[in-house]
Amino acid sequence: MAMAIYFSKMTAIKDELTAVGYGVDTNWYVDSGAFERYNGHDKVHTANGAGESCRCAQERIQEGQGNRASSAQVRPHRSDRATASKCDLEAIDDERTGDPRFGGCESVAVEGVISWRFAYANTWQFEEHPREIVIWAHFIERGLVVPTSNFFRGILEFYGLQLVHLNPNGVLHIAIFVHLCEVYLGIPPHYELFRKLFRCKPQPSAARTEVLGGAGIQLRNSEVYLDYELPDSHGTWKEKWFYIGNHNPALPIVTGHAPKHSNKWIEEPAEDNQELLDLMVRIAELKRAGLSGINVAASFLKRRVQPLKLRENLGYEYIGFEDPSRMSSRDISDDAVVILLAKFFKSFQGVPVVDECISKFDSWYEPER
Repeated sequence: MAMAIYFSKMTAIKDELTAVGYGVDTNWYVDSGAFERYNGHDKVHTANGAGESCRCAQERIQEGQGNRASSAQVRPHRSDRATASKCDLEAIDDERTGDPRFGGCESVAVEGVISWRFAYANTWQFEEHPREIVIWAHFIERGLVVPTSNFFRGILEFYGLQLVHLNPNGVLHIAIFVHLCEVYLGIPPHYELFRKLFRCKPQPSAARTEVLGGAGIQLRNSEVYLDYELPDSHGTWKEKWFYIGNHNPALPIVTGHAPKHSNKWIEEPAEDNQELLDLMVRIAELKRAGLSGINVAASFLKRRVQPLKLRENLGYEYIGFEDPSRMSSRDISDDAVVILLAKFFKSFQGVPVVDECISKFDSWYEPER
């Protein structure tokens, strides 16, 4: 229901933008027929009905964003590993989250509001689509929205990944880490700390890595990090995908190739400098005071922010209901947060009580610099 309301508001805002004449090609994005086969080649429709070759458009976009994908790679054939989209309003409504968490689009850029469309049931999520990226409903629930943050795109670049290579648990791991850094440690997301705590693991194995969900973000040592346990499976999450505009700063274009495993996936930082050691000590203190991954996720849900989104304010700059980084200025009920947390975490039994000494940073309680 949350996603259904989100999409219906997107369409309503699109109509409003069209009426006032923002100079944005709204029809191109919302029209589910934006791509069609034309003499064996994909074409992109523009507002005036003209078409542009997908290959030409992609080459133009790659030049603009410095995409380093090798053109010498052979395009993979369609296989049973690709999953036709079953993501439509009815399917999303069946999620029954019970809260319009994505219903407020006030803080989303004009292009971000309108540039989405459902996929035909017979489309293939590994196709290259200029100006668009494939995204999954489970990823949005767990803190991802385009345009994505510099930290998130940096993680993808460091490990050589595309969005299609991740899975819901990996997205949630990164979202929890980002919110932990910003709100409980009072720092921007820290790359070396992330590499100290997490590694990237090929799925299901290094010998046979899948394209979709082939790179798992995993915790190295649970004893030195916050406690939480994620589900072993998310059912039909791979079927709930759709297209959204790949707005600048853009995510890597989907190539359809499996992620390439490298030593970077498992390497820790070369040395533990004092800053890194101090941060590890602070995480240990927060853990002893009762802070868990569930508490951190509950915090970003209550703030109605997407930790992996490119935001105007980081967590320690948060100004409350009117913060431009919120997905909506409306509050979200505790019951709705619990419904979402029960989907995120294995054996969820409620939000743990934490020690009163734990404080959350924001614009009123700023971290010392």
